[in-house]
Amino acid sequence: MPIRNRSVVLIFILIISLLFLFTPVNRAQNQSQPQKGNQGGMALLEKSLRSRNLIHSRWLLEALDGLPMGGSPMRLNFFLLRRSLAFRPLKDYYLYNRTYSSPRLRDGNRLRERPPRSDKPLISGDNPEIRSRRGLGKLGHLKYVPGVIVVKFREGLTVREVRRTARSLGCRIMRSSRFSDFELIEIPETMTVPQAVKLYSKQPDVVYAEPNYYRYSTFRPSDPYYSYQWHFQQIDIESAWDINFGSDPSVIVAVIDSGVAFENYKVFKQAPDLAGTRFVPGFDFVDDDRHPNDEGTGDGFGHGTWVTGIIAQTTNNGLGVAGIAFNATIMPLRVLDATGSGTSADEAEAIRFAALNGARVINLSLGGEEASQAEHEAVRFAYRNGVVLVAAAGNERDEPEPPSDVCYPARYEEVLAIGATDYLRQRTYYSNGGPGLDVVAPGGDMTVDSNDDGFVDGVLQQSFLAPKYDKFYYFFTSGTSGATPHVAGIVAMLISQYGITDPEVIYDAIRYTAIDQGPPGRDDGYGYGLVNARDLLLGLGINR
Repeated sequence: MPIRNRSVVLIFILIISLLFLFTPVNRAQNQSQPQKGNQGGMALLEKSLRSRNLIHSRWLLEALDGLPMGGSPMRLNFFLLRRSLAFRPLKDYYLYNRTYSSPRLRDGNRLRERPPRSDKPLISGDNPEIRSRRGLGKLGHLKYVPGVIVVKFREGLTVREVRRTARSLGCRIMRSSRFSDFELIEIPETMTVPQAVKLYSKQPDVVYAEPNYYRYSTFRPSDPYYSYQWHFQQIDIESAWDINFGSDPSVIVAVIDSGVAFENYKVFKQAPDLAGTRFVPGFDFVDDDRHPNDEGTGDGFGHGTWVTGIIAQTTNNGLGVAGIAFNATIMPLRVLDATGSGTSADEAEAIRFAALNGARVINLSLGGEEASQAEHEAVRFAYRNGVVLVAAAGNERDEPEPPSDVCYPARYEEVLAIGATDYLRQRTYYSNGGPGLDVVAPGGDMTVDSNDDGFVDGVLQQSFLAPKYDKFYYFFTSGTSGATPHVAGIVAMLISQYGITDPEVIYDAIRYTAIDQGPPGRDDGYGYGLVNARDLLLGLGINR
């Protein structure tokens, strides 16, 4: 065969292969077989991906549209991660690069050179009261109360005889049941619960002996995609909800970002899964108006909407996903324009606006390389007025010249700096570290599927792709931008639970209750460790 003909044949085979690989799911078939709820669509989506060998390959699922609108058959729109910078439609699939990092903040309207590095640690870093909690068990993982057993003695024994038996075994009666016929027995520290149960069971006057088993609230949100929010499980959020049910409306969390899809205004629509979320008036410092709607960040992704969902997505509504402090109130403040850029001046204005208008928590999922006096003064103003500020550590660790510390405003002493971990609770490849890092929270990793659920290990929430402000999807995305609102959410719950007004008390409690990761004690990769909502809400580490 001539070389020219052979080349034509090879090109033809390549085109046919590509068309076969990316042939979309048969839409007519989907319409003739309506799915029963969201789970059917999820299963069909996963089956479609697996049939094309797209899962566990360099093509990774990024987002999905799981909303059956108006009872119509579910349309399978989703996004795939690709390592190119192209965004182009290919039939019913969209190929899109998404390894989302914190939006860059500019000083004035231009990027400046990297500032001199500072190795000065946070003041709290030398606090001897902030101790490592490596090895401490979590209540949610214990089966029974330590140091106590339940014993039923045979009828007819006197109180004196029961006490005599307890003393002979080195134990004491804690309390007799008020309405039943058993005793709570305190055992010595040298004896384990199983040993005590076995010892008492052998006594002739004992009917039974058993551990005092824990029982837990069974609240799990009804949101159908909640099971894919592995990042909530890693901060022990369900145990925290049993202590504080998602904060309360009096706690206002300001989200300083690209805006939020919180209202129906002109071309903008409210995100369906934010319909039950409470909002107070905010401000748009980019367009200078009172409609801080999310216009996307450069690539069209609704960053502020996604961040807000992590904090306070409408929860237990049978739709989509859950949020952490779902009863808190959100104040949307827009400082990032449609290119994903903002200025330190606008950010400083937004911080002061939040502090002056009742915000108790400020979420800053953004950052820049240089310190700003205007920004720092605004931070100090908010801090002195009892506002907790949490900010992203930054995502430059994998750059050729990674920074030696977290970015600004996270680096300020008055701000809690948040790094990111993956599904394996390991520091992500992109998460900045350094002396300024306080704690880490789940930020996700879009390059792996460590839990084998068929989807990449990103943080899942609802958002959109501009300019389609009325078309919402559920995105898996990663970055310290996503780690930060996890902490903002549990801070909102903590304030609701205890009414704390001193930010430093909250900072110390978060550091103390964090689960140590990496080398023992505080380190520059994990700070004090992975935040734990349950221990924090129990009040551990709070200086009363």
